[in-house]
Amino acid sequence: MKLRYYLLSVILGFSACSKSTSDEVGGSGCIEQVAVAPTEHEISAANYTKATSLFQQNNISLTNLRITRFLEDDIVLNGVTNHHVNVSVTQYQNTLPFFTGTIIYAFKNGRLNFTGGEKLTTDISATPTLSLAAVRSLYFDEFRKYSQQGSYLKVEDFLNKCLTAELGYYNYRGVGMPNKTVRAWHILPKGKSYPEAYIADSDGSTIYFFDGVVSAGPK
Repeated sequence: MKLRYYLLSVILGFSACSKSTSDEVGGSGCIEQVAVAPTEHEISAANYTKATSLFQQNNISLTNLRITRFLEDDIVLNGVTNHHVNVSVTQYQNTLPFFTGTIIYAFKNGRLNFTGGEKLTTDISATPTLSLAAVRSLYFDEFRKYSQQGSYLKVEDFLNKCLTAELGYYNYRGVGMPNKTVRAWHILPKGKSYPEAYIADSDGSTIYFFDGVVSAGPK
């Protein structure tokens, strides 16, 4: 009976991170692919109703746009009260988000006042090149380099933790250089916001890595 119970425990332990969307890589750590649909808005139902009404009134399509923030306020200027609403959205294409594609729609008294951000598009497919196991390995390769530069977080403390990886598009922007979009992975420890990394899916290069700690002095 004890042997049967032991074998069952081992099987359950392995199956916890052996689904089709995850790979086990060393220790007890794993990586799971996550995906957020454009219809999974981050605002309340009441604010979603207000936002969709404003978009419809101003002939703006919400297709491939996921609402991430809704702010409204009444501002009094020269004795006149104006109702302002700011709606932030994440852009999608081929079911994947643009990680750097936030657009802000600013409405004043029900009319579109201005738009902040750029409409993005790409012909890059949504099919990844890297395996989840490779993504996990690349994440820790970069984490080790970062730790050597004096990070407050130590890579050893995260090796047995599970990671989440979201596939999307990353748009490079810089002064004097043309925009460039690549398919990329956004990686985080499960349930945490940091340390985070963006890794290019085409060649495994690190786009960005940050441990979440802002220091006034050199690392």
